[in-house]
Amino acid sequence: MPRRIGQVVWPLALAAVAVAAFWLFARFLGTPAPPPVADRTAVAPGAGPANAEVPPPRSPAATGDLPAESGEALTLAALRQLCGAPWMAQFAPECVAALERRYGDTVPGMSDLTSAPTFKWRPVLIGEPVTWGEVFDRPEATLAAVAEAVARPECLVPEGRFRLDLRETCAADEMAKLAILGRECAVALAGYGGLESRQRIWRIDLKRPNRAENGQEYLRLLAAMDEHWFGAMWRLGKCRALPPGALDAIGPFPAPSGATHQGYGGRPQLRLMEAAARLGSDWAFSSVLKMTPFEVGDVGVADVAAARPVLAELLRIRQANSPSFEALWARYGNRSTRLGHSPEGAARWRHAFAAYLLSASLGVTVHPEGVEWMTGPPDQAILDKALPDAARWLIEQGWTVVVVDEGGEPRRFDRPEDVAMRETWVEDWRGRRISVWRNAPGK
Repeated sequence: MPRRIGQVVWPLALAAVAVAAFWLFARFLGTPAPPPVADRTAVAPGAGPANAEVPPPRSPAATGDLPAESGEALTLAALRQLCGAPWMAQFAPECVAALERRYGDTVPGMSDLTSAPTFKWRPVLIGEPVTWGEVFDRPEATLAAVAEAVARPECLVPEGRFRLDLRETCAADEMAKLAILGRECAVALAGYGGLESRQRIWRIDLKRPNRAENGQEYLRLLAAMDEHWFGAMWRLGKCRALPPGALDAIGPFPAPSGATHQGYGGRPQLRLMEAAARLGSDWAFSSVLKMTPFEVGDVGVADVAAARPVLAELLRIRQANSPSFEALWARYGNRSTRLGHSPEGAARWRHAFAAYLLSASLGVTVHPEGVEWMTGPPDQAILDKALPDAARWLIEQGWTVVVVDEGGEPRRFDRPEDVAMRETWVEDWRGRRISVWRNAPGK
């Protein structure tokens, strides 16, 4: 029996030692070892990190993964075999097709790699987010539609005002797509455009997995790095194929900048995104409401309140951040822990809860992650105050608040003063028993 146990334990121990040795070797070398293949092609001196050897691309079919013609997204391991090192950015058509399947439906968002020379688009607030596939779909048509729109005076809505009725005729979503495309490509071509630049950034990104505490964490961080790089290199290829003029100034809007570390005053290309927001593009609202000096006043809120009451509440959150979001950040420090607890927090959360309640009744998607970029997370004191305040506010705006009692009977709240008669608003909220109506049922 001991001999049989030894036959099992020793191979497992040797395998564990091998994994640990691989991790230590990779950390010592400062670059991940290439995946094992039958043969390798040496890279010319200076062509790769530490003159490492890069395996030639191989078909996933040869490794038992998905066939090349499959419509499914390939795994990261299969992408490495098919595409080679992502920092090389020399992708064959088969690799590009695989990257398209994997990254075409992803949403512009935030990378946790601080070295990434791409714009960190904020979490989406309202509606369905745009995908990278949509951003790069038919760029010639996008450019033509935007050029035609910005040549029309009515499509250039002044600061503080909104014209949601012009969303389609003024190509608001196309403006937002072009703003994302322009910023992404200007920065990617400037930061990722040369092989030496990519090598330098790759080495910077490697520092994070190389600081891992164990082999499992090292491999997880390395996979996250590969995920970012394959997506970024796919977009770089898309940017290289843009039609002439796609990154030029258009109408009154300047050409996008390739600089990555600038204040708002150095990012004039976001004015195109603001123009799209003033025409009602949800994608644009998600980018401009939180972190830019985007003017929102009572007149602007009135422009949208009748047609889109949920959006009006999101704009009111932005108003509650006055005098400016930046001043609040400086005053209260880290948004994620303290901004929601500021004296202004209850006002912001009153409108956030109003937006959530209206969205549920009107079938409009509001994303909590995006909302909390403006509000900060609530504590119990905020909940206790902001929820009944939201109910009173909605009643004042002409809505009826309905709460379903424990027995299943709906109870109407038609007057603001009636709200104080109920003490269980937080429990009702958590139990999803609150709704708002124009013509409400119940007692």
